[in-house]
Amino acid sequence: MTDLGGVFPALLTPFDRQGQLNEPMVEALVHHLLDAGVDGFYVGGSTGEGLLMSPQERRRLTTAAVRAANGKAKVIVHVGANATDDAVALARHAAEAGANAVSTLPPLFFKVGDEAVIEHYARVASAGLPLIAYHIPSLTGQRMAPELMARLAEIPGVAGLKFTDNDFFLMRNLIEDGAGRWIVFNGSDEIFLCGLAMGAHGGIGSTYNVMPEAYVSLFRAFQAGDLRRAQELQFRITRAVRAIVAHPTIGALKAMMSARGLELGEPRRPLPPVSAAVGRQLCETLDQLFATR
Repeated sequence: MTDLGGVFPALLTPFDRQGQLNEPMVEALVHHLLDAGVDGFYVGGSTGEGLLMSPQERRRLTTAAVRAANGKAKVIVHVGANATDDAVALARHAAEAGANAVSTLPPLFFKVGDEAVIEHYARVASAGLPLIAYHIPSLTGQRMAPELMARLAEIPGVAGLKFTDNDFFLMRNLIEDGAGRWIVFNGSDEIFLCGLAMGAHGGIGSTYNVMPEAYVSLFRAFQAGDLRRAQELQFRITRAVRAIVAHPTIGALKAMMSARGLELGEPRRPLPPVSAAVGRQLCETLDQLFATR
């Protein structure tokens, strides 16, 4: 499954002025990011507000994203849900829609034991697409033990892990223990290069939406062995991320995209919006940071 590696924006989900899914703008955003050279898309995750959407909307989003990618990039669909059956149903739809893989968080609300987590992932993996497990303890409040993640790698159909954490010792151990059986995506934008240096096969991130060229250039520089260039880009990216996360992140990213001419609407509540003025200011910050390449 190493063909799933590379630069994967965690796709923002566009809504119209009435707060409804804006499928034409999904296509426009996907095409915009394809033009920047990204390798794939992570659809309906935390950045994509998947858990704030109905199952029907999530299916429509999947269909729109796969259609827009049109085989030019890989599509991983996040199908996480509180109910295992709901996650399985979304995974089956993703397979029917033509996605390349699915991903899911562990069970969120009910604090179940390891055996129930294993069963949850096994049932989602049985839907037929490669499954990328999702580790993001800052949002879930759950830090999966290394032993549990090693067991996940043994489940037929589990192909990898989205690792949104800063424990690179753990990341490296998981990559080595996987021994080529699964891939690991770095999930923390501000330390993308650190993940690559520890062996991550690529990255999935929210701020890839607003500076895709920077992440693509960093990844290509690392692949070419130009560590000085990769480090220079990471330092600029980290300063940009610092400016963005000083505001509610998803609202800020959507305001920035609107300032760039892609009207993505506001986030769904309870996520707060960010003003157009802040969006423009953040775009100016990025323009200054990346004025010289």
